Amino acid sequence: MAKNKKSSVDISIREARTWLRIDRNNLDDEVEQQSVLHEQLAEAAALARSQMDAAKARVDDVEAEIAVEIFNTAEKEDEKPPVVAQMKAMVQSDKGRKKAYAEYLDLKYLTEQWDQVRESFRTRRYMLQELAQMWRDGYYQEAGTRGTRQKMRETRAEKVSGKMAKKRKDREQE
Repeated sequence: MAKNKKSSVDISIREARTWLRIDRNNLDDEVEQQSVLHEQLAEAAALARSQMDAAKARVDDVEAEIAVEIFNTAEKEDEKPPVVAQMKAMVQSDKGRKKAYAEYLDLKYLTEQWDQVRESFRTRRYMLQELAQMWRDGYYQEAGTRGTRQKMRETRAEKVSGKMAKKRKDREQE
């Protein structure tokens, strides 16, 4: 769940995924809600990214503290400090670093999930446009109504053709 004292975001990824479903019988409401929902998703994704960045900074801090501690210990014991490869291995095997890195990876995964939901929401926007166009084209009309509309178009076309034929005939007689 994305929640922070600085932010008004209080939604879960599961809840956000339910917003992806489109009710084709309420396209007007869906279109109106799209930008509001997308804004909430963007805020949640930004919060998750911020938390991930903070966790990465904590990993860096923990690594630096461990390295300083290793050097200080070597200095106190009048030992030669470890070479870079040894230092890296010692830092990465430290329990504190492992814990901080695991928290970072969890937040990175969460951020990737939010990014995926945002991308799906962009697709949803496109689908809303397509569905609205289909509605304007009469795709969602009932079969009986669709047949009636087709007959009306044919009747209008026949009337126009008839009028044009009559005008042509009148011109020819003059």
